[in-house]
Amino acid sequence: MVGKKTLLKNVYLAGRFMITISSKQQVKQLFYLAIPVSIGQAGNIIANMTDSAMLGKYNPTHMLACTLGFEVFIIPFILLIGISIGITSIIAKEDGQGNKPNILGSSFVTHFMVSILIGGLIYSSTFFLEYLHPDPLVRSLSKPYIYLMAISMVPIGFFLTLKQFYEGFGLTVAATISSLLGNAVNVLLNYWLIFGNCGFKALGITGAGVATLASKFFSIFFLVLFIIISKKYKEKISVKEFKVYYRKCLEILRIGLPIGFQMFIEVTVFTLAGLFIGWIGNAELGAHTIALQYAGLTYLLVTGVGSAATVMAGNYLGEKNGAMLQILVKNVLFLAIMYEICAALCFLFLSPYMPDLYINKIKDLEMYTIASSLILYAALFQIPDGIQSALQGLLRGVQDVKIPMWMSGLVHVTFTLAGGYFLAFVFNYGVYGMWMGFILGLTVLALVLYFRMKYMFKKLNKSVFKTVI
Repeated sequence: MVGKKTLLKNVYLAGRFMITISSKQQVKQLFYLAIPVSIGQAGNIIANMTDSAMLGKYNPTHMLACTLGFEVFIIPFILLIGISIGITSIIAKEDGQGNKPNILGSSFVTHFMVSILIGGLIYSSTFFLEYLHPDPLVRSLSKPYIYLMAISMVPIGFFLTLKQFYEGFGLTVAATISSLLGNAVNVLLNYWLIFGNCGFKALGITGAGVATLASKFFSIFFLVLFIIISKKYKEKISVKEFKVYYRKCLEILRIGLPIGFQMFIEVTVFTLAGLFIGWIGNAELGAHTIALQYAGLTYLLVTGVGSAATVMAGNYLGEKNGAMLQILVKNVLFLAIMYEICAALCFLFLSPYMPDLYINKIKDLEMYTIASSLILYAALFQIPDGIQSALQGLLRGVQDVKIPMWMSGLVHVTFTLAGGYFLAFVFNYGVYGMWMGFILGLTVLALVLYFRMKYMFKKLNKSVFKTVI
């Protein structure tokens, strides 16, 4: 006869063993979901880095105009990305419950309307460029690029709808491959249109805009072709998927808009910081652009972990599996921190050489020196940036989006932007002061979101899971 204590001990050990197995399987699933998304996200920023790098070799003024155009474009565009992430959150939860989402048609309609609105906002921004940059030549060069970016919003919205729809089911490969192929087309067209190779006229920044617009249509073509060929992708779409449901449109906006506004505020703050740096000087702005694009690359790589966390947290929420959600939090934070430590070390050791991709050290020594220094600052905020990104992904998975939106906005406006402004212009630290603000804001945000996550999971324990997590 087995004693009660022995029985309980065996159950406890078996439970620990199963959790260990589940944890290992979960990490594998995280990698499976995160790596394609990270590669795709990296491809997007690499495409912009390629534009800037090629334009920097063509003419540094065209690179600055591209920076201005991208800053105008990215602020409203990020709102569309946030709404599309809402699709993934909704589908992941319903898939965890075993329900058929029937959301694709509603997503297309919602994204088309938002894309038209955002495209109009981007176009109208050209009337206010004189308030955004002091150099009239830079403003003039940026206008055609901005027009082309405004037009590109419609194909981008179409692509994002399909991408986030399939990511909700954990299918991330097709969109990643399609995005990378589209980016390859962008690089090839840049080579032809920026520099005037292969019989084309050299168009500089306008050529970069044409290449970007064309690459978006190619990405859609590749993705649709992949869906047609792959049975696994095709079977997720039924006739009902293309029906438009008014309530589904509202649900997409209910979840997606707060995510979009949170990302909107964050990008707006960093963009305004770039505009403030533009007041300091062109060398500082160019250096800021170079360092921020490297920081953006590492950030977008870690967002793959956050996106995977959104899908898996949504699944566990639908399944009412609090135990696995607790394990997910630990695994996601561990992976994010380990990745960002590696990124920070790369920045620390390679900072003297990284600006070589963009500019000539001999011709632009001042910009080169400042960029190398700012990359060291970027190394300092890698870990808090990774933590806050991972926590955002987890909170989106459990559909907690409104309070984190306000938290992110308050922290970034108060600490990142206002703090950076005071350090830069009141305490006269210049461009380095703005980057001190980045470090401060991201660190505070990581702490705030961590406590929000603990509170939210206690709330879910009482209302959904009914167990201690």
